[in-house]
Amino acid sequence: MKNKSKFFGIIAIIAAIGFSMTACGQSNDPAPAPAPAPAPDPGPQQPVGPNVSGNWTMGDNRLNFVNGFWYRFYGAAMYMNGTFSISGNNITIVHTHTGGSAVANVQQTGIVSATAQTLTLTIGAPFGGWTGTWQRQQQ
Repeated sequence: MKNKSKFFGIIAIIAAIGFSMTACGQSNDPAPAPAPAPAPDPGPQQPVGPNVSGNWTMGDNRLNFVNGFWYRFYGAAMYMNGTFSISGNNITIVHTHTGGSAVANVQQTGIVSATAQTLTLTIGAPFGGWTGTWQRQQQ
């Protein structure tokens, strides 16, 4: 009986070694490429086109463009705001609020150009009052 136990013990060890070698078999396939790391979130994007960021004045009117939002002031009071986007020299203005109250999203596309000191807009109704050359307001 003692010999049978040794015999089955040796067979069990050989089987365990054989199965483990089979399970860990070698493959000629290359290891899979690691997944690419996700791109970091760049945060708010500046428009593609002329740099219009900042404060601009024309008479008593002031426009402020910042991170895709615009604000229009008359004197010291803000009376309109919304969003904007620029592609090349085309600007799209979306009017979302007047005097703090939401309005239907009114959208208008126009032409924009900017230098370090001037912003030139050509926009039709209802933003016709924006057409002209605005001067950069010094900080």
